[in-house]
Amino acid sequence: EVGMADVDKAISRMDKVVMLWFGRDQMLLQTWVLMRKIPDPSQTTVGIDTRSIEPCIRFNPNFINSLNDEVLEHIMANLCLKLLLRHPTSRLRDPAEITALASDIVVNPIVMKDMPNIDGIREVMPTSKMFKLAENETFEEYFRNCMEDLEETTDLIISKFGKRSDAIPKTDDDGYVIFESQKFAIKEMMDPRSDT
Repeated sequence: EVGMADVDKAISRMDKVVMLWFGRDQMLLQTWVLMRKIPDPSQTTVGIDTRSIEPCIRFNPNFINSLNDEVLEHIMANLCLKLLLRHPTSRLRDPAEITALASDIVVNPIVMKDMPNIDGIREVMPTSKMFKLAENETFEEYFRNCMEDLEETTDLIISKFGKRSDAIPKTDDDGYVIFESQKFAIKEMMDPRSDT
């Protein structure tokens, strides 16, 4: 039996991270608490939804609950920094996967710099080196450089994350995608083609 998503547990785990930020990082705390958090079966992992006037965080509780506390904190910080830098709002461009890639290349070295290589996160975390780009560039520079050689960028994405499958992922009784392991969940989150 597959069961149902534990939304309350996911919210409680995110709240636990926010409480850690209370004394450590007011910027992340204030960014996170201003955002509505909406459980959404159409969201594979967790991401910023900019389709409404106020951006919100849409999340899959199974994804949140598949992560350990340290990885969850880093992913939440990643989303906050993207919002603060306005990557998913006023700086959003097409194609979306190149916007996501450029944003991750800027944000990951800042947010993930002290994170240990839990379940291979460093192997799938997009970096400038992984995509043969200069270090310490702006979002716009990374976007432009990736677009200049879109074919090579696409090939590098496929070589790192594999081809996207048309297969329907396994879901629970509520329709949320199920993650068999934290390692798979991390890879899905870091893939710029995912719905984050």
